[in-house]
Amino acid sequence: MIVSNIKSRLRSKSVTSILLMLIMIFIPIQTAFALDAPIQSLDVNGTTIYTTGGGYNEAHGISGVTFNTDTKILTLTDTNLESISSSGDLDIQLVGTNTLTATTDSSALLAMGGDITITGDSSSLTIAALDSSSPAISIGAGGRLTIGEPSNSITVTVSQGFLVNCEDTYIVEGNTFTAPGGGGEPPAGEPLQLFIDGLITIDETADPQVTSYEGEGWAIEYSMYGGYQINIDATQVSTFPYITGSGDGMISINANGGDITVSENVDNLSVNFDGSVDVLFGMGPDIGDVQFVGGIFTEGNVLGGDGDVFVGTSENPAPFGIGASEVALRFGNLTINSVNQALYYYNPTPAEGEGMLISATQNAILTVASSSIATENVISALVLAGGSIDLSYTTGLGTFIPQAGYWTWVEFSGTDSENVDPIIVDCVEGTHADDKYIMTSGEGTFLLQSTAKALYQLGYNYDDSDDSRVVNGTVNVIAANGYKFVSGGFYDFSIEEGTEVTIELIPNYGYQYVSGGINGNPTFPEAGRASYSFIMPANHIHISAIFEENPDIIDLETDLISGANITLPEGEINGNAELLIDEASEFDTTGFVEAAGEYEIGSYLDLSLNELIYKGSTDDAWRTTITELDSDSSITLKLGDSLQDHAQYKVIREHNGEITELDAVYDPTNDTITFDTDGFSVYGLAYYDPANPNTNGGIIGSVAMGIISLIGLCGVELVYRKKIM
Repeated sequence: MIVSNIKSRLRSKSVTSILLMLIMIFIPIQTAFALDAPIQSLDVNGTTIYTTGGGYNEAHGISGVTFNTDTKILTLTDTNLESISSSGDLDIQLVGTNTLTATTDSSALLAMGGDITITGDSSSLTIAALDSSSPAISIGAGGRLTIGEPSNSITVTVSQGFLVNCEDTYIVEGNTFTAPGGGGEPPAGEPLQLFIDGLITIDETADPQVTSYEGEGWAIEYSMYGGYQINIDATQVSTFPYITGSGDGMISINANGGDITVSENVDNLSVNFDGSVDVLFGMGPDIGDVQFVGGIFTEGNVLGGDGDVFVGTSENPAPFGIGASEVALRFGNLTINSVNQALYYYNPTPAEGEGMLISATQNAILTVASSSIATENVISALVLAGGSIDLSYTTGLGTFIPQAGYWTWVEFSGTDSENVDPIIVDCVEGTHADDKYIMTSGEGTFLLQSTAKALYQLGYNYDDSDDSRVVNGTVNVIAANGYKFVSGGFYDFSIEEGTEVTIELIPNYGYQYVSGGINGNPTFPEAGRASYSFIMPANHIHISAIFEENPDIIDLETDLISGANITLPEGEINGNAELLIDEASEFDTTGFVEAAGEYEIGSYLDLSLNELIYKGSTDDAWRTTITELDSDSSITLKLGDSLQDHAQYKVIREHNGEITELDAVYDPTNDTITFDTDGFSVYGLAYYDPANPNTNGGIIGSVAMGIISLIGLCGVELVYRKKIM
């Protein structure tokens, strides 16, 4: 039972932290989205309302929600919703009283990479995040939140949660917007007080709150991600004072442009928090290493960044290492030299099933280089994605469950989150290729290594450059070793280095692929619908795919039809339609003749439809046969010479064994027949001439009329002559 609880706790807490760190890897990428970008997709309550490729989903079934595809405005009429997220700009028009109450910790209202504009007349919107530490409204970095419009008035209220990237909020005169701190106020909780070298710098207990501070060569500012950034210019500061505080919250220690050393207080601690404060470290290419003279203590978590972190040195080990709830690394390494415990749970008397969790992923190495006791009240040690845990001790290793995890190959079927949780196994001594780990131990040593490789992100539409945009089409990641999850309505894919990735590059209807690439990696067409495969490199990659307009293809294989065109409903196919028309053969005509009645069948035609997607050029393409559509298409046939000049026409179709007469419109001026159809198979064109002189009755009638006319002419002549005489 204890082991089961540990696994459950591990998966719910440790993996969550790992996912958080993985998401944070890509924050700089995601914030590079271009603003003022047309909306590409829109989800309400997790249901897709609109995409550029599929148009407006009129069958979404959400009361009070409509979307105008021309103006790209989402209208809310007396709605009670859970979430709204878009890729690109989001324009909302309010009617009546509306609420938006999040049921997850994702942002209640989000415009990924765009601005948000909310308008209406004498209406309101109340927005509540899941809790005070979750985002309520999020927009693209550098974007604008606009409330209201001239001559009308609305009220927008954020009742719970904080704002992300909403520093530029414009409230049109006469409109009302209220939110906690206007986006700069930290989430609620036990108020945080932060001291640097004993000097208070951040004070959430004050009125008004103090949420920023600037020192010589360093500054503290509140981050849109819900914590405080301690930004240290390592070119000016080499030794930074000790850090202490109380309350709940999150800090990130960022050594910018070089390495720094953090001194210790009288308790031999470089970081000491009385409360649950998560301690993070910087991310990015310019982040340096951080050396702590003393230990780290917090009731929260210690989460590694891109740089390396050291607690103590081999020459001067720290009295204590790290006391926390969890220690989790990704990319950057952690090395501890400690006189006593190296890794220990902050509560010396934990309840049953409680204890510290330690993990290393993304090739990170957690090393206890020296210690008396390597771990105390640690319940699990987990390695994933190439991570390692290497412990040395003189007195005791501690008791914990060693575990390894890895992500399997998966076909992404289109759900929001897939394969997010890795397979986790309890480890035993030896090399285990199938479960992707190696565990060895000896006198005073313990080593647990993940033989899986690191995961990197695959994405697109990160900025305005052509090498990372997808325009007039869609990228689908079909399968890979890794997982997919949704961050604010935007799909993210984390994929293991060195494994095969299969993607589709799908143009919108009426477009074809003209240029693009995958970080310069070659792609190889596979048998399938616009499918490509490549090997995931050891870095994040972006995909570009530019699609341009292209006409549909009409292929006539018979002289009975001299021209044709087809118009398809939106969202039925991708790329172009290829309509093939030929004379039908080897089929039963009985049903056609019966349906024609007094009409004469002039031709039998085989109409077939393909979805056509080019493989980068018109020389080669994927063709997918379409026998039936969800909605009717409109087809116009221009009749050849042999089918022209009849009085009436009839279109008869045989599809799936059923004979149907279709409504058709004949245009005698252009000799065309137009009809709607959703099935592609054999068609019969029949005609009828009520008074056609080419029939037998018509011939007799013509002869009689000729005789009568001749007699009449003769009679006229006789009368004429008589009058002369």
